[in-house]
Amino acid sequence: FRQLYRYGTAGDNLLLSLGVLMAGVNGALFPCMALVFGDAIGAFAQADGGVDMDAVNQASLDYIYIAVALFITDYVAYVVFVNSSERQMKAL
Repeated sequence: FRQLYRYGTAGDNLLLSLGVLMAGVNGALFPCMALVFGDAIGAFAQADGGVDMDAVNQASLDYIYIAVALFITDYVAYVVFVNSSERQMKAL
């Protein structure tokens, strides 16, 4: 496995580590969406038959925050992996 990255510099290894970290955070955010969805569904299932609009609004905001975080982490992971691989290919 180590031979695969033998042409990588310390900067490339740092970029790869950052990419793996961002990809991990991105993957961890997907279950958070299920938790927010559960909160939103729970807001519709009130004992009195009503809807807790405050909880629905909060769930909507949470979805937006998660979407922004997903976009940022996915974009950073992609750019970092591409940049690191291009730098290693130039070293060949």
